[in-house]
Amino acid sequence: MSIIYKGKVIHFFSTAPKDLSSFGDYTDSTRELISLSAATGFNGILTPETILLASFDPWVYSHEILCRSDELAPIIALNPASADPWIAAKRIINLTHLYNRRICLNFIAGALNIKYELSATERYERLDEYIHIITTLLSENTPLYFTGKYYQLSGIQLPVQLSAALQPIGIISGESDAVIRMASKYDLFRLTVFNESYKSSIDVKTWFAVGVATGETTDEVECFIEHLTVEDPRAQFLLKYAAQTLNDSVWKKNLYNRMGNISKNISYALYKNQISSLPYLVGTYSEIAKLLYDSIVAGVEGFIIELPIITPDEFKKFGICLDYLSTKLER
Repeated sequence: MSIIYKGKVIHFFSTAPKDLSSFGDYTDSTRELISLSAATGFNGILTPETILLASFDPWVYSHEILCRSDELAPIIALNPASADPWIAAKRIINLTHLYNRRICLNFIAGALNIKYELSATERYERLDEYIHIITTLLSENTPLYFTGKYYQLSGIQLPVQLSAALQPIGIISGESDAVIRMASKYDLFRLTVFNESYKSSIDVKTWFAVGVATGETTDEVECFIEHLTVEDPRAQFLLKYAAQTLNDSVWKKNLYNRMGNISKNISYALYKNQISSLPYLVGTYSEIAKLLYDSIVAGVEGFIIELPIITPDEFKKFGICLDYLSTKLER
């Protein structure tokens, strides 16, 4: 299914929930996620840089998505701290040509379980150089000479480049001024958490990341969220401590500060107890479709959707939301 608005494809990507403990074998859960995402009409799947306590290599995860589906595209998290730009560019070209399918790149300056020696400002400076190198290597067939603060290249060139049709979709995560500047500079989508005040905050091409819990009735959805929510004072304390004293992420600080906002269709219960890293849209099929519709009309061009559990029923429910949304956009 392709959701179209004013001639633009509105992208919908799924992602694995943060808490996978209830899914049994992780390999089976990954394959179930791929199968259900394809059947529901998602355009692809986010491949987190780190899943669970052990790193799950995003390139292996992406290969699994590509080989087990006909149309899904992976979103590969690229962090200068963990992936050399030259090697990353070669892998992007290999995957793209092997499957003749466009992939997506999520450029990030910070991530879980990585110890940084650079300040936030320095990490964004390095990310700027990193994006420049990768996008140039993928698109230009002339040697790249580059002298920066973090990278120095002399005549580097890949043996093949990507055609315009296969150039990856570029995304950069965050809400800082540096992210907005790079999104504009490199024509990237800015990925940020769903924001209730989005109508006044969309200043560059934007995608939203958000959880969705839906059903036929409000009572059904509220009971489901209550069932999933386990009050965890320790998690709440650590979340507050990190947001107020440790975290240099504008995205995470803003999200924490919005947690006190009261809204009928937005729940922070799973985020508050760190069962999820995202707020959740909660409501009936038509209510969720209306929230997505309003975001699209305001300028949002893509969504990364976390469903609370990986089951056929939850994906079927979200598929109904997409049907409602498609009908609404066609009017």
